[in-house]
Amino acid sequence: MHELREATIACGGKATGLARLIAAGLPVPPGFVLDDGAFREVAGELDPRDETAIGHQLAQAAERIEAAVLPEALVREVLAKAAALGTLAVRSSATIEDGEAGAAAGVFSSRRAVEPAEVWSAIRAVWSSALTPLAAAYARRRTGPISIGVIVQQFVPGERLTVYTRAPGKPAGEDAMIQRGTEITVVPRTQLDPALVLALRAEAALGARTGADVELVGSGAALVIVQARPIVHPVVRPRPAAPPSVIAPLVADGRHWTWDVTHNPDPLSPAQAGLVAHVDRAGIAPYSLRVCAGYLYVAPRGAVSRRVSRPRSRLRPRARSSPPGPPCSRAGSPQRSVPRSHRSTRRSRGTSRSTRSGLASSAR
Repeated sequence: MHELREATIACGGKATGLARLIAAGLPVPPGFVLDDGAFREVAGELDPRDETAIGHQLAQAAERIEAAVLPEALVREVLAKAAALGTLAVRSSATIEDGEAGAAAGVFSSRRAVEPAEVWSAIRAVWSSALTPLAAAYARRRTGPISIGVIVQQFVPGERLTVYTRAPGKPAGEDAMIQRGTEITVVPRTQLDPALVLALRAEAALGARTGADVELVGSGAALVIVQARPIVHPVVRPRPAAPPSVIAPLVADGRHWTWDVTHNPDPLSPAQAGLVAHVDRAGIAPYSLRVCAGYLYVAPRGAVSRRVSRPRSRLRPRARSSPPGPPCSRAGSPQRSVPRSHRSTRRSRGTSRSTRSGLASSAR
């Protein structure tokens, strides 16, 4: 167990970040932290790289955390310190959390407004949050063991707000974002908002040159920082251009085609693609439709005609050469003479047509 201001690497990323803020003179609620050694003593060593056994390991570790008898001296010391703090916030501080390589936001659990007598139940709950498949996958991706520290702090009631000292995705941007509830306000970094000023001091204390994600509680001069971490900006990887043969259907007529990602984010099946073609030919959709590389694209209808006219002579079927027969009484159309040997076939075909006509009448 360590005082929060003396947190080491073994205490996890969140605890060491808060220790930096305390050293810089920033307002942080008092508290202490259990390092990852306490977790490993109870849960055992867990290697997420062994995908065939990790599921059983996590289940067994969860049982040990729930049933473990903890050292009496540690139990009494934690209870005494918790009672001195009053109502508590019990937070995760994993070794792979809140660092420049990854924030692990939402991966692990925290508890707020915990009564001192319930501190060990909250600590066990935070330990157990490191045993989920999500946490194991995150640890495997970060090539680290599953391990977690636990911060026990004085709980501060009040309005919660988050300040992003640089907008996510813009590591060199000159704007900050302040989130209160679901409302996000974009402001210049030079604005003298008390929350932004305090967040910028936290950014400097962390050495987060590309921005910091700072969680605060309170208002005005009563603001305190309960969490601060570097912003991990998304990596924008260049995408190779599509082969010309793939995008040819979209550039042939010069129109601007838009991927219908809202309604059809996945590739269409052959049946769906065929239905799209029928609907587009019928002209009943408000937009022109086109399938390219399996995905549905749309464009304003009527900008360019998609019909291609052909010479009329090519649209007419070839007439079969036959000797002219006597005129027919219907519409004066010529009729070829039919040899006697074929008349029975002609009659059978007529019967077939009559039968079909009768079926159609019955259906009507």
